[in-house]
Amino acid sequence: MADEESKPLLSTSPTETYQAVENNQNVEERSCFFRHKKVLIILLILFGWAVIIIALVVNFFVVAPAIPTPIGEKALKIMSLSVWGSPASFGTKDKEERMVAIGDYIRNHTDVDLYLLQELWMRPDHQTIKSALPSDYMMTAVGSLAPALCDGRVAPTFCSGLAVVSKYPLKEVSFTEYSAHGYIFYKDGEYWARKGTGRVRIETAKNYTVDIFLTSTCAFDYNTYYRQIQAAEFAETVSKSTADFVIGAGDFNIDPRTSETTYASVSKVLKDTRKEFLGKEHWLKDPKMATYGNKVNSYSYGASRLVYDYFWHRARHGHSVSVAQFSVPILKTRDGHSFSNHEAVQATFVLAKH
Repeated sequence: MADEESKPLLSTSPTETYQAVENNQNVEERSCFFRHKKVLIILLILFGWAVIIIALVVNFFVVAPAIPTPIGEKALKIMSLSVWGSPASFGTKDKEERMVAIGDYIRNHTDVDLYLLQELWMRPDHQTIKSALPSDYMMTAVGSLAPALCDGRVAPTFCSGLAVVSKYPLKEVSFTEYSAHGYIFYKDGEYWARKGTGRVRIETAKNYTVDIFLTSTCAFDYNTYYRQIQAAEFAETVSKSTADFVIGAGDFNIDPRTSETTYASVSKVLKDTRKEFLGKEHWLKDPKMATYGNKVNSYSYGASRLVYDYFWHRARHGHSVSVAQFSVPILKTRDGHSFSNHEAVQATFVLAKH
């Protein structure tokens, strides 16, 4: 009996009971902590994904890209004009009036994406046209498409006469000088000019690269030798283009019906835009489409009806260029003078990736 009375009523001491309860509470607290930690981690992961998704939405939908993404194809409207911009001592007429008219025309015809100008020799004339441009157009500087020694203040010495007016930003600008320039003892000034191939690269839509080439070759029939060399070098430069699409233009000073190799050299690497649009049977038959000696030209109307000014085009394999429009617009100043002794040519190209 005494032994039974000496036994504790509880199997464990109060201290042990307290410790057990405390241990159970610690376990529950740790379990609760881990549960909260897991929830927090999940919330952080979800928040991170939400930030990424919002950033993608803002980048692609709220902040529009600078260049639109095309659906199938993109049209490009271009005008090319040899402006007859030599000093009056070279026999040029009404030059100041005509330069003002050219600038006004560009300002009032913003449906044209690019203007490709040749024979723009003098800096004051370049500035006249540039000062008339709409704010969303840009123009190459005199030295951008000419050798560094280009004068253009007193005479066209060492200048190319090339300029580009563009609605699109110019991604690249380069100039390749011809190796032959005319005979030093001829009085036509060809030897002292530095003609060559100008190139600008534009991007008409996202991942649509277009190289625009322009030139002016030696004038006058007796310069056949130099003109043929220049045309061959133009074709060689063009053939190196890595752009998706290539457009060529310029005053080649030779009709395709002659026996010169000038036209043949270029047609080996580019398609003749006029010929493709008008067809082989009609591309040379209409005298109204003459770019030199056109009967409505106020300066060269007495000469033979000839084609001196061209557009050319090509596309890389897997792409295509089609011609939606080709014309020879008759452009006059307010006083009725032609813009130049040459007519302009204008074309709309449709560029497509397949």
